[in-house]
Amino acid sequence: MRSARASLLVLAALTACGPRDVVTTRSPPATPDAGSDAAVASTASVAPGLRLPDGVSPLAYDVRLEVDPDKESFSGRVEIRTRLVRAVSVIWLHAVDLEIASARIRSGGQIAVAIPTAPTQDQMIGLQLSAPLGPGEVVLEIEFTGHTSRDQEGLFRQKVGGAWFLYSQGQAVLARRILPCFDEPRFKVPWTVTLVVPGDLAALGNAPQTSEKRLPDGRREVAFAPIGPLPSYLLAIAVGPFTLVDGGTVGRNKTPVRVAVWPSDAKRVATAIKVLPKIVTELEAYLDRPLPWPKLDLVAVPVLFGAMENVGLVTFESSILIGDDREQDFVPRFIRIAGHEIAHQWMGNLVTPQWWDELWLSEAFATFLGDKVTLALSGHDDPLLRTQLARRDALAADATTKRALRGSITTSADADDLFDEITYEKGGAVLEMFEHIVGPELFRTIVRELVRQNADGWVTTEKLVEIVRHLARPEVAASLEQYATHRGTPVVELTLQCEKTAAVIAKARDGVTIPVCVRYPLPAGATAQTCGIAGALTAIPLTGATCPPWIIGNLDGRGYYQTTGSGSRMLPPIATAGIAERLAIGDDIAGGVRRGEVTIADAARVVRTFVASKDPYAQLAGLSIAREIDPIVDDLQRPAWTAWLAAELKPRLRSAALFAPRKPVELEVRDAVIELVSAHADRVALVRARAIVDAELAGRGRSEQLALALAIAAPREGAALFDRIIKLALTTRYPVLTAALLEALGSFGPALARKVVETALDRRFPSPPIISALVAMLDRPATRTATWRAIRERLPELMARLAGVEARPLVDGLGALCDPQARLEVATAFGPREADVFRGREALAVALAAIDACVARQAAAGDIPAALPR
Repeated sequence: MRSARASLLVLAALTACGPRDVVTTRSPPATPDAGSDAAVASTASVAPGLRLPDGVSPLAYDVRLEVDPDKESFSGRVEIRTRLVRAVSVIWLHAVDLEIASARIRSGGQIAVAIPTAPTQDQMIGLQLSAPLGPGEVVLEIEFTGHTSRDQEGLFRQKVGGAWFLYSQGQAVLARRILPCFDEPRFKVPWTVTLVVPGDLAALGNAPQTSEKRLPDGRREVAFAPIGPLPSYLLAIAVGPFTLVDGGTVGRNKTPVRVAVWPSDAKRVATAIKVLPKIVTELEAYLDRPLPWPKLDLVAVPVLFGAMENVGLVTFESSILIGDDREQDFVPRFIRIAGHEIAHQWMGNLVTPQWWDELWLSEAFATFLGDKVTLALSGHDDPLLRTQLARRDALAADATTKRALRGSITTSADADDLFDEITYEKGGAVLEMFEHIVGPELFRTIVRELVRQNADGWVTTEKLVEIVRHLARPEVAASLEQYATHRGTPVVELTLQCEKTAAVIAKARDGVTIPVCVRYPLPAGATAQTCGIAGALTAIPLTGATCPPWIIGNLDGRGYYQTTGSGSRMLPPIATAGIAERLAIGDDIAGGVRRGEVTIADAARVVRTFVASKDPYAQLAGLSIAREIDPIVDDLQRPAWTAWLAAELKPRLRSAALFAPRKPVELEVRDAVIELVSAHADRVALVRARAIVDAELAGRGRSEQLALALAIAAPREGAALFDRIIKLALTTRYPVLTAALLEALGSFGPALARKVVETALDRRFPSPPIISALVAMLDRPATRTATWRAIRERLPELMARLAGVEARPLVDGLGALCDPQARLEVATAFGPREADVFRGREALAVALAAIDACVARQAAAGDIPAALPR
């Protein structure tokens, strides 16, 4: 599963996570007689907790779902062939927001009625028996009804052109909203599905269709071939007035492909069809294994978090699938996202993590393999830049989330929280690092062996580590195992030793062993490189060198670690470092600032050197350091800090640099400059920004640079421009423009924070984009204090307006505050309101911890303006 990176989609995904639903039953739970065998059985009506108990496991599902996209409910019947290892009086399984009409258990020729228990807090129900049953095989027969939603959970409906379409989303723990099931990934079994749908609608499932027949009421009964073994979260259907576009075949097995889309866009999927075979070919070649499923449907969804890798039925947010090569970035974007999802057909679908705490083994490998595809098919405009930016996202998440790749699951909701930068970007970066250490050919052999050994089964970190130990080296396997369980970014201290022979002394912190590769100069003017596994204290010889004047501590930026110590400060000439190395150096110094190991004075000198360079990659590295300093600058010090930074960035604040970046890296530099000192854009840029805004507000333009123009103009403009934006947001017929205008309110200065809050209280406007504006103002150090004061003044009214999931981003955003008094006020204001915020206790604790960390860093930094080089 891959999520789109856009604030509105992130908020939409959050709004999909409502309060926990309950299972309703038509009969009260039965209570066994205290003297009966059922009361003696260990499973009698005692909720098992988070995980289903051992000893009861599914062997096969036969599912019949009666669905209609026009209706808000559905009905179904499931038969689950089940193995009982021992006698039980209650059989536990998952179900959420389902009404159980009947439940029976067949054993041999006998049929027993089962009574559903009340739901547990872990989304389970128990089927209670009048007498213990087992060991042996039984069949659970359950009839039920459920509810379609509009929040991308379970079975959900969306509308296109007046017609309803129905889709499914089972990951992570959402299959239990579709049918009662053993909803854990370790349970992989065959599935047979039959759909009953309105007669004129297309019906799709994981497997090829085998038959259909017309029912007396005009509906169609569509049967699909058995498929599997699959975990429950990969069960997928799609029903609606789709046009099915023939995509030919792909791969070694000539797997048939179709694209399911609404009729109006059926001609706009030809480009995706043309590119798809190349993606499959690349993955089959790397894994030396054909696409493992009998058919492949790509299904368009009007609004989705990104894409979902269901076996045989991959769903895509429509803009990913519908388009052509005349649209900027359409093909590269499709390659990137489809490469990830098709990679899942092996890693995740054929080989499945045993439990959600091992999700990284699915998503990290799909990220790693998807990046291989993207690189091979030119899906990146600047591969080195994109790889390092993904690594930077992971480093940022690692600095705040501080969780291991192998996640911790304590509630069902925790599984959804693992779909983040740690699992995807960090996981992919860690795999790439170990590929670099053992070599591409051997690592490919490791990946192939992982798939071969675990095909149709499940995998754990231990299984991966054992393969690495067998095919590579024990110390590499040990390091990989430690990376999987280590919280935060590994840090290695580097010092240079030149007493007898030159060597880098590497000391890994926190008991982690780190694969470290360094580059250094040789006397003749060439450079050399060497690697080692750094433990508590490891000497890495610098063969051929005497006492080198500089060291690059992360060769090619491939290592997922950060360097510190005197050796890491021996910086090379900018031109000597590779592109990725320059960016990694910036990240290392930024990390040192965050940890308090690099002084502001030292960091600022590097910022000056890097941003003064004509090399945009070095400039971006310098801006990474500046972005790390910026949040700890208080309101009194800010004018001096921004004036210094704007002076250093003067060439980048000119109109041409802001409005016409020529390369992807220059675009990234531009965005960083706007984030830090947008109010200091030069006069020509300001005039151009005002012209774009005026044209848009007057209805004469549709500029793609509106957001940029507002970011430049809004900090210098006052209430007049604000009011003009509000007027257009109220009168435009385009909802997308309304949302963009409301989000742009976050670009205004502190004096207008109260007006943004007032707008958030105005029920004429949708709340998500205005909350995004408030979060943006909280995230900008120049406006965070004024924004919090404005929020605090109207907090009761604001909380009354917001649903719990809408309030969550607001609480998360408060973590950007950096003041002890504000910390006290946040705790006082939101402490009694935890229940009004989605997972409020956790969100508040994280926000307060972030404020504490910033306050401590701010105190340690001291007088920042005095530390800046003159």
